[in-house]
Amino acid sequence: MHPICHLLLKAVRVDSPPFDEPGRIEQLLKNRRSEANLSQSQLAEKLGICEKTLWNWEAGLTKPGRKFWPALASLRP
Repeated sequence: MHPICHLLLKAVRVDSPPFDEPGRIEQLLKNRRSEANLSQSQLAEKLGICEKTLWNWEAGLTKPGRKFWPALASLRP
């Protein structure tokens, strides 16, 4: 494996929330958003997405793409 690829893969593993685990994403998103005292519309605006997209994520109908993981992982109260 190329050294740069190895570093990128390692960084993704460290910084990525557990979005691959079935059933966890919905609760994780709701908890993080709630702890940060954000409404769905506020978080959607912060992420640059429509509120319906965030609603779908929290309902488990779709999952956020990897480009959103760092922003979602950084949500703090």
